[in-house]
Amino acid sequence: MGDKKDKQVFTETLQGLKIARDVFGTPIVEGEIILYAVMSGHSIDWRVGKILEVVRKKDQWSRETLKLKVRRAEKGWRSKNFEWTLQEKHSYLTNVNNAFVLTDPKPEIAELFKDVE
Repeated sequence: MGDKKDKQVFTETLQGLKIARDVFGTPIVEGEIILYAVMSGHSIDWRVGKILEVVRKKDQWSRETLKLKVRRAEKGWRSKNFEWTLQEKHSYLTNVNNAFVLTDPKPEIAELFKDVE
Protein backbone atom coordinates (compact mmCIF):
# COMPACT_ATOMS: atom_id res chain seq x y z
CA MET A 1 0.00 0.00 0.00
CA GLY A 2 3.08 2.25 0.37
CA ASP A 3 3.31 4.19 -2.91
CA LYS A 4 -0.46 4.32 -3.39
CA LYS A 5 -0.91 5.60 0.18
CA ASP A 6 1.83 8.22 -0.24
CA LYS A 7 0.23 9.47 -3.46
CA GLN A 8 -3.22 9.62 -1.87
CA VAL A 9 -1.96 11.53 1.20
CA PHE A 10 0.02 13.92 -1.01
CA THR A 11 -2.99 14.60 -3.25
CA GLU A 12 -5.35 15.13 -0.31
CA THR A 13 -2.84 17.45 1.36
CA LEU A 14 -2.58 19.55 -1.82
CA GLN A 15 -6.38 19.76 -1.89
CA GLY A 16 -6.29 21.14 1.67
CA LEU A 17 -8.07 18.16 3.18
CA LYS A 18 -7.45 17.18 6.78
CA ILE A 19 -5.61 13.86 7.12
CA ALA A 20 -6.39 11.41 9.93
CA ARG A 21 -3.19 10.43 11.78
CA ASP A 22 -2.42 7.87 14.45
CA VAL A 23 -0.57 8.50 17.69
CA PHE A 24 2.80 8.46 15.87
CA GLY A 25 1.64 10.83 13.12
CA THR A 26 1.24 8.06 10.52
CA PRO A 27 -1.52 8.91 8.03
CA ILE A 28 -4.60 6.68 8.17
CA VAL A 29 -6.29 5.88 4.85
CA GLU A 30 -9.06 3.58 3.66
CA GLY A 31 -8.23 -0.11 3.69
CA GLU A 32 -5.77 0.02 6.58
CA ILE A 33 -6.11 -1.89 9.83
CA ILE A 34 -5.68 0.00 13.09
CA LEU A 35 -5.39 -1.07 16.73
CA TYR A 36 -6.97 1.07 19.43
CA ALA A 37 -8.14 0.87 23.03
CA VAL A 38 -11.42 1.97 24.59
CA MET A 39 -12.56 2.18 28.18
CA SER A 40 -15.34 -0.23 29.04
CA GLY A 41 -16.45 0.32 32.60
CA HIS A 42 -13.27 0.02 34.66
CA SER A 43 -11.30 -1.98 32.12
CA ILE A 44 -9.68 -1.39 28.76
CA ASP A 45 -10.90 -3.30 25.72
CA TRP A 46 -8.66 -3.69 22.70
CA ARG A 47 -10.15 -3.31 19.26
CA VAL A 48 -8.87 -3.62 15.74
CA GLY A 49 -10.67 -2.07 12.83
CA LYS A 50 -10.41 -1.93 9.09
CA ILE A 51 -10.98 1.57 7.73
CA LEU A 52 -13.90 1.51 5.28
CA GLU A 53 -14.12 5.26 4.73
CA VAL A 54 -12.66 8.52 5.98
CA VAL A 55 -15.65 10.83 6.47
CA ARG A 56 -14.91 14.57 6.29
CA LYS A 57 -17.54 17.19 6.90
CA LYS A 58 -17.90 20.74 8.13
CA ASP A 59 -19.52 21.32 11.50
CA GLN A 60 -21.77 24.28 12.30
CA TRP A 61 -18.74 26.50 13.03
CA SER A 62 -17.13 25.69 9.64
CA ARG A 63 -14.47 23.46 11.14
CA GLU A 64 -13.61 20.32 9.25
CA THR A 65 -14.26 17.21 11.32
CA LEU A 66 -13.05 13.69 10.67
CA LYS A 67 -14.48 10.37 11.59
CA LEU A 68 -13.50 6.93 10.42
CA LYS A 69 -16.08 4.39 9.30
CA VAL A 70 -14.65 1.07 10.49
CA ARG A 71 -15.54 -2.56 10.71
CA ARG A 72 -14.14 -3.61 14.04
CA ALA A 73 -13.26 -6.66 16.07
CA GLU A 74 -13.13 -6.65 19.86
CA LYS A 75 -11.02 -8.45 22.39
CA GLY A 76 -12.03 -8.09 26.00
CA TRP A 77 -14.28 -9.41 28.70
CA ARG A 78 -17.33 -9.45 26.40
CA SER A 79 -15.66 -11.55 23.71
CA LYS A 80 -15.68 -15.32 23.86
CA ASN A 81 -12.53 -16.68 25.55
CA PHE A 82 -10.84 -13.30 25.07
CA GLU A 83 -10.52 -14.03 21.32
CA TRP A 84 -10.99 -11.45 18.59
CA THR A 85 -14.67 -11.22 17.67
CA LEU A 86 -15.71 -9.44 14.46
CA GLN A 87 -18.75 -7.19 14.88
CA GLU A 88 -21.73 -7.53 12.54
CA LYS A 89 -22.03 -3.88 11.50
CA HIS A 90 -19.73 -0.96 10.90
CA SER A 91 -19.18 1.76 13.45
CA TYR A 92 -17.55 5.19 13.55
CA LEU A 93 -14.36 6.18 15.31
CA THR A 94 -13.99 9.88 16.04
CA ASN A 95 -10.94 9.84 18.31
CA VAL A 96 -7.74 8.45 16.77
CA ASN A 97 -5.45 9.86 19.46
CA ASN A 98 -4.85 6.36 20.82
CA ALA A 99 -4.86 4.46 17.51
CA PHE A 100 -1.92 2.71 15.85
CA VAL A 101 -1.74 1.78 12.16
CA LEU A 102 -0.84 -1.91 11.86
CA THR A 103 1.55 -2.01 8.92
CA ASP A 104 2.14 -5.75 9.31
CA PRO A 105 -0.82 -7.23 11.23
CA LYS A 106 -0.61 -10.74 12.69
CA PRO A 107 -2.12 -13.43 10.45
CA GLU A 108 -5.06 -13.88 12.85
CA ILE A 109 -5.93 -10.17 12.51
CA ALA A 110 -5.53 -10.13 8.72
CA GLU A 111 -7.76 -13.23 8.51
CA LEU A 112 -10.55 -11.44 10.43
CA PHE A 113 -10.78 -8.72 7.78
CA LYS A 114 -10.02 -10.68 4.60
CA ASP A 115 -13.64 -10.46 3.34
CA VAL A 116 -14.40 -6.97 4.71
CA GLU A 117 -14.72 -4.26 2.07
